[in-house]
Amino acid sequence: YAKKDDDLILTFTSSEAIPAPTVTFAGSSLTAEDTSSGAQTSWRVTRPVMDVDTGDVSFSIVYADPAGNAGETKEESSVQNTITLDTSRPTVVASSVKITSSNTTPASGGLKWVKAGQTITLTFDTDQEVMGGPMVVLNGNEMPAVRRAGDSSGTKWQVTLDVMSAEDELQALLNSGNLRLRLDASDIDGTGNSSFSDQQKVSEWKDLSGYGNHFSQTNQNYQPRFLTNGLNQRASVSADGSDGLFNSSGLFSSGEKIADYTIIAVVQPSALSGWQQVYGIGYAGDEPAIVTQDSKLSYYQRNSGLADSVSSKYDLTPDSLQNNKPYILFWNIGQESGEIEIGFLGDSLRSVESLNLTTAQTQSASYLPNGVFAGLHNGSPNEAFSGQISELLLFRKSLGDSEQNKVIAHLSRKWGLEATVDSDGDGTMDAAEERTVQWAFQSITDAAGNTLDPASAPAATSDNSRVEIDTTAPELIKVEVASSNANTQGQLEQLAKAGDSITLTVESLEALSSLSVVGGDGAPTPLTAVGDTGREWTLSDTVDSDDSGALSFTLTYEDLAGNDGASVSNTTNS
Repeated sequence: YAKKDDDLILTFTSSEAIPAPTVTFAGSSLTAEDTSSGAQTSWRVTRPVMDVDTGDVSFSIVYADPAGNAGETKEESSVQNTITLDTSRPTVVASSVKITSSNTTPASGGLKWVKAGQTITLTFDTDQEVMGGPMVVLNGNEMPAVRRAGDSSGTKWQVTLDVMSAEDELQALLNSGNLRLRLDASDIDGTGNSSFSDQQKVSEWKDLSGYGNHFSQTNQNYQPRFLTNGLNQRASVSADGSDGLFNSSGLFSSGEKIADYTIIAVVQPSALSGWQQVYGIGYAGDEPAIVTQDSKLSYYQRNSGLADSVSSKYDLTPDSLQNNKPYILFWNIGQESGEIEIGFLGDSLRSVESLNLTTAQTQSASYLPNGVFAGLHNGSPNEAFSGQISELLLFRKSLGDSEQNKVIAHLSRKWGLEATVDSDGDGTMDAAEERTVQWAFQSITDAAGNTLDPASAPAATSDNSRVEIDTTAPELIKVEVASSNANTQGQLEQLAKAGDSITLTVESLEALSSLSVVGGDGAPTPLTAVGDTGREWTLSDTVDSDDSGALSFTLTYEDLAGNDGASVSNTTNS
């Protein structure tokens, strides 16, 4: 094959010296070039392939000796190989592009749902046979397409993606062995905070990574406090600017270069001023320090091993943090002579700064401790942080962009920050992200090496098919029971007599496909949807003369993707 901008090359020899032959080559009349240093016995013709060329290459060579005796014309039948000109780029047939899922719920208006454990399949055709597997980005994953069953033409393709829950997807990353520290304020003691109450001092924060890198503080004067309704009304550990928790053995070995790691933390500062360490390593916590400097996020390294930064010891983010606002912070430290990236997300900002690590700090055997909320200096917290931490993760690896974005997206959901965090940096807050599965054709190559022009590839399905992922269980945000009994209407504890009606009103956080109440007899009774949002439901029943006792019920429900919600047996207004 030959494609546009390739060169067609024809070489031949003559049995004696001859004047330059005339060659018709792929429709062009050309004069052969002598390649025998003037001996006129070896010849070469070169012709560039143009975008209008097509079909098999033909040629004819017309020649004569110096006396004018014509030789036998040579043409393409004189050679055994054939070259086919192919200058057309492969394209995706727009009418062929469709997307679906293995979810058994029929599509509604072209939309199908998919939940964890199910699959998404994108199918498409190419206008010609293409080589290998076309590369497609499906829901952020670059994947090779495979031939559909029974296809021998090399034109019918599909890409299938297994859907994992957000937690499972994160867990795959966490289980890779690179996560060496996970501090989670919703599980400080490793038993779901069963041993903690609000405002209780924290003497030990257990590491949930499985590596046992627990952080502790025996001096009560330096112990932070647990808050049940801290950062964004969720669990957090709060420090007042004098506290610190420490791991005496450290997470880096003696003599090791402190490089190739990532720290991601969910943090809310309360009194930004001067240097404050979120995480400190080594002597005084600044070998190096994961830190804020006044109102900005910073990375500090004592040995002056930084470049392309504010100074050889530290750098700052371009934007400022604000007190009493929650953020997700990250410090992504590459290999020595590699790149460092620090940044924060929150308050509708994504502020990122890049610098270079010219010389990594070496872990000193004399100063192994790592600190959370502060560095350790002479047995006391140094440059202590004022504020709250809800979660902190340390990976012994510089995470790739997609890996880091997945972790940040998980933390954004977990700590309720989706309205102010743009985890993937596309300019859209997580809460406003397009929920339908996104896809794009990345690269396609035919046998001649012609490649797909991505700008010409379809960007929408031909049948309006779409798939939306929902891997989370639905939640009920309102469950209320009311009696028509005039004597107790409006009271939290109401009565109902024979002939009175009892009304159950329910609201959900997302649209539900079904909602039923299971009474004392065990039989489910479906509630009736109010309006067309699928989020409001009601059921009324009349009290019979033989009914007695406190009303009991259990609500069972599932969302549009088929995720089951946790059964509910209590009202929200009791």
